[in-house]
Amino acid sequence: MKIIIFKIGDFFYKILFKSSKEVYRRKILKKFNLHETVTFWKNTFITGEGDIIIGKNTYIGQQTYISANPEGSKIVIGDDCAISHNIQIRTGTYNSEDFINGKRNIIFQNITIGNNVWIGANSFIAGGVIIGDNVIIAANSFVKTSFGGNCIIAGTPAKKIKDV
Repeated sequence: MKIIIFKIGDFFYKILFKSSKEVYRRKILKKFNLHETVTFWKNTFITGEGDIIIGKNTYIGQQTYISANPEGSKIVIGDDCAISHNIQIRTGTYNSEDFINGKRNIIFQNITIGNNVWIGANSFIAGGVIIGDNVIIAANSFVKTSFGGNCIIAGTPAKKIKDV
């Protein structure tokens, strides 16, 4: 009898989870410009007062946080991108020299990520960055400067390690 209750409970959990994910998907589709083929896992947060545009066939892993703040800021992610889990893409960042001197002024800058970009797990993309097409960003990278297309970047801070 307990097995039947577990299966029924599991069944309802799956329905509730699937429906809550669908409600969240509809909410962000209404607020932001995500292509209908964008897929994302649970615990993915797409938020902010700015504009977020994500192209077709882009995948976003779980625990990823994409934030365009304040109003007027913009994040553009191209087509056919693979964004792994635990990624941070944020338009706001601190100026390191100001931060060291005790000032906590946040600088907000737009972010553009080209087509066919693969972002490895646990990476951070800071405001003001432009990533070209066909770029691989290795896991655990901190990207604070822009890179052209057709390359592999890695490190903290990220540097180009290879042209492809």
